[in-house]
Order: sequence, then C-alpha cells, then structure tokens
Amino acid sequence: MTVIRPGREAKWLRNAVPIFFILTWHYSLVWTLDVPAGRLNLLLAGTALAAFFPYFWEDYFTLQKFIRGVTVVYYFALALLLGWPHPLGVFIAVLGFIAIFSVWYRTNFYRTTVVVTLLVMTAAIYLTRSFDLTLLAFAALALAAVGYLQTFVNAAYDIRREGDVAIQSAKKIPQQS
Repeated sequence: MTVIRPGREAKWLRNAVPIFFILTWHYSLVWTLDVPAGRLNLLLAGTALAAFFPYFWEDYFTLQKFIRGVTVVYYFALALLLGWPHPLGVFIAVLGFIAIFSVWYRTNFYRTTVVVTLLVMTAAIYLTRSFDLTLLAFAALALAAVGYLQTFVNAAYDIRREGDVAIQSAKKIPQQS
C-alpha cells in the first residue's frame, strides 16, 4: 500500500524538495555566511512557487532543468553576495532566471510567467529604491545559468534519452536465431 498516490501533485511536491529546502534554511545559511538575508523574501518565495506551478504540466526533463537552474542560481547568488552584497541580489538572480528560462524553453504559461516576474522585479527595485550596477551581475548570473543548462545539462539529458531510445528499440527488434 502506498502512502502517497502517484500523480501530478506528488510529482510536483517530490521535485520541489530542493526549493523547499532552500526556503527552510535560507536565513541560517546567510547568517552563517554573513551576507545580506535579502529584502522581500516572502515576495520572492511566493513568486517563485507561483512560477513553479505550471510545471505540473511540463515534461520531466524540463522540470528537472528548472529545479537545477533555480538551485544553481540561488547558491551562486549567495557566492556573489560575498563580494558584492546587495539586498536584492538573490531576488533578481532567481526571478531573472525564471523569466529567462521560461522564454528560452517556452514553458507552459511562459508569457504570464515572464510578465509577472518582470513586474515583481521592477516593483521590488522601485519600492526599495535599491537599484545599482551590482544588480547587473546578478542578472548576468541568471542568463549564465540558462547557458549552463543549455550547454551541459541538455547534453546529459540527450545522452540519457538516446540510451532510453536504444533500449526500447532493442526490445522491439526480434532476435534472430
């Protein structure tokens, strides 16, 4: 007997664990690293989780790339904070990644996702009056992460897919004696 029935909701929750892990230990980590905890973290978390909602309907590989990308961007943004502390650094890096990823991979509801993330980023910068050139480094990180996914992660997934196709093809070919 299974405790959790397989389905879209279970898949979404299972694959969202890295996101929930980041949300859980963010303040402990930034305190330990002695970097700014960030402003508007609840808005960032809410927007990121809302942007994650369309992945109920995405294919597994796109979902995995998204999760890996968000995770990579988060940790590299923390590393950038060590040299260039900015209260909106992680905010811009993560939401910028979500917007760029959505456009690049044409995910479900990507137009809505992009509009919402851009509006939230613009509002956050305007309301906190904390725009400076440091934020461009965090925006560049978001773009670099999509490049990383496109270059390295796609190659790994293509190899896995080809392996799956080869295995399935081998099963369909009748053995000659």
